[in-house]
Amino acid sequence: MKKTLSLTFFALTLTNANAQIEWENISLPDTVETVYSFYAVDSRCYFLGTDHGIYRTNDAGNSWVIEHVSGNNYSCYAIEANNGVYYHAKRMNLYKKHDLNSEWIYKTSALSNIIDIYAPNDSSIFLAHWGGITRSVDSGNTWQLVFEGGPNEVFNSIVQHPNGMLIAGSTNYEPYDTGGVSVSYDNGETWERKGMPYAFVESVAVDSEGSIYAGCYGSGPSGQG
Repeated sequence: MKKTLSLTFFALTLTNANAQIEWENISLPDTVETVYSFYAVDSRCYFLGTDHGIYRTNDAGNSWVIEHVSGNNYSCYAIEANNGVYYHAKRMNLYKKHDLNSEWIYKTSALSNIIDIYAPNDSSIFLAHWGGITRSVDSGNTWQLVFEGGPNEVFNSIVQHPNGMLIAGSTNYEPYDTGGVSVSYDNGETWERKGMPYAFVESVAVDSEGSIYAGCYGSGPSGQG
């Protein structure tokens, strides 16, 4: 059975009310069973983070090349890019490449599996992972755990508000311990819990007007979804 990935292509008309969304299936590499992350460089070049490493296509999915496999940590959970610099995480290990044609370089290992990467500029990198958030302010040369969560709390997503505030979403699988939404006003130096304490927050997002959204799949102080 041929495995496919569905992508959206927006056919925009003169008004947003008439905008149409069409889905197009793209064939996946034969070895891939699960896609964890996706990053589009442009309309033809994509990266896939999968259970068998990170793949890349330069022809809109007609052919795929595996970019990087290291040891037994094949699963690639997160991909990020900023200003032509690329990052991906294989389980707890972070790798970086300086452009599309360079090699992937190992940068660091987090406390546990890295679920999301946020790189707002050339120097700052944030890793969301099981147990907390780790930050680098020197392009990945040194790292510091800046937010320590619970032992059974996973941080799933980090974004930045137009006012500079960082927003993180987490899920805590320990009964009666809080997860939810946390924020930082000082580039990650300190963090505050800011609501949805028992929600299983999988993703956070900010729109162009500054409204904040949290995607959840359940909630409950006893850990029940």
